[in-house]
Amino acid sequence: MILPDIDQQQLASWLVTNWRRLKNERSQKESIWQECWLAYTSKFGQTWQEIAEYRSKRYIPISKLAVESVSAHLTQGVMPHDDWFNILGRTPDDERGAKYMTALMKWQHFRTGWRKQFASILKQAAIFGCVPWAVLWKQDVRWVPDPEQHGENMGAYAAAVESGAAQAGVPPPVPLKPIRKYDGPEIVAGNIFDFVIDRNGNDEYALRINRYFKTKAYLKQMAEPDAMGYALYQNVDSINNESPYKETSDGIRRQVDAEMGFYDIPKDRVELLEAWGDFEIDGETYHNHVLVVANRTTVLRFEPNPYSHGRIPWQMFVLQPDPIEVYGNGILEPALGLQDVVNVRINQIIEGNALTVNPQLQVVNDGTVDLENFISAPGAIHLVSQIGNIAPLQMAGKPELGMSEVGFMMAQFNQSTGAMQSFSTEDYQKSATEISAQAGMTNSRFSESIRHIESTFVVPALEMQLELNQQLMDQATWIRVVEPQFNPQDIDPMTGMPRMYDPVGPAPMQIMPDDIRGEFDIYPVGASWVANNREALAQMIQLTQVIAQSPAAQVIKWNEFAKLAYEKANVRDAYRFIKSDGELIREWQMAMQAQQQMGGTGSGQGGPDGSGGSSGGRGAASVAGAPGTQPGGGAGTGPQQQTNGGPQRVG
Repeated sequence: MILPDIDQQQLASWLVTNWRRLKNERSQKESIWQECWLAYTSKFGQTWQEIAEYRSKRYIPISKLAVESVSAHLTQGVMPHDDWFNILGRTPDDERGAKYMTALMKWQHFRTGWRKQFASILKQAAIFGCVPWAVLWKQDVRWVPDPEQHGENMGAYAAAVESGAAQAGVPPPVPLKPIRKYDGPEIVAGNIFDFVIDRNGNDEYALRINRYFKTKAYLKQMAEPDAMGYALYQNVDSINNESPYKETSDGIRRQVDAEMGFYDIPKDRVELLEAWGDFEIDGETYHNHVLVVANRTTVLRFEPNPYSHGRIPWQMFVLQPDPIEVYGNGILEPALGLQDVVNVRINQIIEGNALTVNPQLQVVNDGTVDLENFISAPGAIHLVSQIGNIAPLQMAGKPELGMSEVGFMMAQFNQSTGAMQSFSTEDYQKSATEISAQAGMTNSRFSESIRHIESTFVVPALEMQLELNQQLMDQATWIRVVEPQFNPQDIDPMTGMPRMYDPVGPAPMQIMPDDIRGEFDIYPVGASWVANNREALAQMIQLTQVIAQSPAAQVIKWNEFAKLAYEKANVRDAYRFIKSDGELIREWQMAMQAQQQMGGTGSGQGGPDGSGGSSGGRGAASVAGAPGTQPGGGAGTGPQQQTNGGPQRVG
């Protein structure tokens, strides 16, 4: 929609002016991005344009290997397993909704290829340093034949023919009906050459403009009012089918699109400039608005941000932020010179070896040598007037020096980009101390990179997905969960409380819009979290082993220890072999009843174990809490007696 009483021509002019201003401000940066792209695609840049054609032009693709290695490493670091994020309710009443929301979002990730898009974003960030992304609401509608409506149409047609109201002819075609295949959020990656952001504005609501192309048919569909009378676009009939405006970066943008799996843009599409943020137009400030202009002349949309989360959907992720610039760096920009040096040296080595194998000759032109028919070949005989008329031109070839420099440059490239590619040269070997120090620095940099990605990209994207679900999900959705399913009707007979998980395995589950209401917090569970968990688990086991050999073993709740250990080890099916609190209480009660039937109130040798005897702290009773005590470690009122297992409750 378009707000009333707005000068639309002024809006369009303001947007086009700011688009051109922001593109011109970063022209030098775009030149660097083009060089980074050429390095990634193993093509020579500006420094090789004037090299003679007969010179060697070979390329060692260390830049491409570095991007593939680093982006895959980062993707695996953020998503090391399927449970790479947690959603927790902010209040106890929100916990149930958090379980439903977690299952829903995982299913949406599967349907929309979240991991593939995520990897694409990180790859572009590794190349250019910056990449635009957005979490948008997607409606996937399929048009399929409607047999019921077709039957009604055929019946009406036959009745009309029979009554004479219509003549027999071509029967009506089979009508189509829409089926909603997917209705939910998805993450999309943009192209940095078609995205600009104001470096002088407010960080959260800084003006940003995204350029993309849509068909006229799509625009007309979005101009149709919905059930509430709301239409996304207006003035669609006033625009042409093709945009006459071209950008100097369109060529490199199409190459990036092709590499990332996108096809070239057909000529019959309309150019759209979509701006988000705070606008200052003719002295008036429009806070958090959206403006869309077609073909740089026609305003299609101008309204406040319609999303309830209040965020701008189009964000820019920066892999390595620059402290004084909004556009940061990727892994290639600092290493472009190293890539160029490696290319220079490897080509010099090739040319030097070629001269060694096929040397140049110096000839005395005294008429005794037929230069036109002269062929240099092994075993050939050449008639000369005197020795020395034909001699090889001596070249000082030192290919081993070039190989040493190539090895050194590749080592520097690895350290600069963080891509630990394998290389080996006889003259460049690392000491064990150097290898250990570099490994430590690499691990530290990797851990900090993962934390940076999680805080600036992963969490905001998941939060927008969660809030879009709460705002726009309007009907029940069937999903399939692979992990245990929440079932509020399953009541534990021992505790009287509902079990949070019913271990039914992969099963369908219906989620209603009301099931995902509430306040939630999202926590990423990436490689750094896994590593910290493993380290904590190792320390916990080591410390507990020491405590278990001391009198302090009585204070450890062994069942809770087992649950926590398996939880930190990310073992989902631990519930299959760890006794629940209800089972431990039942076993303890059965053991106490057996003792009472035998006429005793306790043997003084600790509580009953799994075999009905006592083990002084080993068995079901000790797993439930302190050795021989009632599970749970709660305060009791029964009499106490001293045994070799510590204080025991009786009765």
